[in-house]
Amino acid sequence: MYLSWFTDSESIVQCEVEASFAVFVTCDLTIVIQLLQEDTARHKEKVQSLSDTADLFTQQRHFMASELNDRTKRISERYLRISL
Repeated sequence: MYLSWFTDSESIVQCEVEASFAVFVTCDLTIVIQLLQEDTARHKEKVQSLSDTADLFTQQRHFMASELNDRTKRISERYLRISL
C-alpha cells in the first residue's frame, strides 16, 4: 500500500523536476504539486503512526522489532524526500 503510494508520488516529483522548464507544463505542474502536497499531508499521520508502532514494538522487545524499525525508517526517509 505505502510502497505504491511512494512510487507514484516519487514519479510525480521526478516529472516535476524534469519538466519544470516548459511554461505550458508549469501550469499543470502547479496543480499537480498542490494535489501532491495535500496527499502528502494526509499521509503524515500514517507515517507517524508507523513510527509510533515501531517504537512500541521496540519497547516491548518484540521479535520483529528490528525489522519493523528498519522498514519504518526507510518509509520515513522516503516520506521526507517527497514532502514539499
